[in-house]
Amino acid sequence: MVEKMTKRAASLLCALIMIASMIAIPPTAKATKATKLKVEDGTAAGYSLGWFMIETASDMGRVLNIKANSPFNGGKLITYTKDNATNERFEVIYKGRYGEDEIDYFLIKAMHSGYYLHRSNDGAEHKIVHQWNDYNNPNAHWSIEVDGDYWRLENRNGGYMEVSGRWDNQVWLSGRKDTSSAQKWRFISTSTKDNEKRSIENAWYTIESAFNSKRVLDIENGRTDDGANLLTWDKGRWNNQLFLVEYCNGCSGYYTIKARHSEKYLHKSGSGNGLDIHQWSGIGDNAQWCLEPVDPAEPVGEGYYYLRNKNGGYMTADDDGKSNYVHIQNLKGIDQQKWRFIRANV
Repeated sequence: MVEKMTKRAASLLCALIMIASMIAIPPTAKATKATKLKVEDGTAAGYSLGWFMIETASDMGRVLNIKANSPFNGGKLITYTKDNATNERFEVIYKGRYGEDEIDYFLIKAMHSGYYLHRSNDGAEHKIVHQWNDYNNPNAHWSIEVDGDYWRLENRNGGYMEVSGRWDNQVWLSGRKDTSSAQKWRFISTSTKDNEKRSIENAWYTIESAFNSKRVLDIENGRTDDGANLLTWDKGRWNNQLFLVEYCNGCSGYYTIKARHSEKYLHKSGSGNGLDIHQWSGIGDNAQWCLEPVDPAEPVGEGYYYLRNKNGGYMTADDDGKSNYVHIQNLKGIDQQKWRFIRANV
């Protein structure tokens, strides 16, 4: 999905990979130095990065939306007030690697219709974006480019997705505008019914990183105050590395994660991408986590999980060599986002 994001873009995202597995250990993705999101070699076409609302940087209250919930070819793409409706929820799917520059392209599929976002073939100066059922057409292929806290969406046949500013809220394609917020988008992960279920038993756990199995989640320096940062640290089975993971009744598939030493909950620290995770009192939406199995074929409670915050983004270990902090990344798939729950005898 950041100043942190641009630094981490090089190590980024399988899944994006914003991407669920075709094999027992799924591929990972990373952005190239050119800032284009690139999946790991060998990733199969059809690999899903997950479901998202796609928010415009020009108005954080508005997201991409298929106009009037149209189920037909040609339904226009607009921006509309965010409400998590099915016509503003989109699956991002890896399509393949094309061209001399070997750019990775993705499909963006509308939940309500199953159709894909397409560049139109009309003769207008600004090509509109609409939904269509042909996913092999290059007009349906989008590259994803890191731009600070946001992403740009460039069509394989040319043009960047942009809020038009017209009275009808239409979305069209235009040439790259470096300073325009109208061409910048944020991916907000959303739940699907498949994720709205219990993943593990309520219990105390140490939570181990797949990126470095010697490291587990840890509250920095054993602090007990609100705002203390979450990081990864060498296993020691100290109380600040023990967490009570409890299913949140009435929260539609989410868990809370409470540190034993402080009795405070793991929180996303705001609404953006790249934000640190810290401990805080209370269990609002920022303290609720969905456990998405990396390999759905693994028995419940075994294997690794992605931890998706209810307000968007996946728990991600830092890997820039400068800190061990844990932060939020909008798109999933890399080993730094995979966690194993080891039952503790408490």
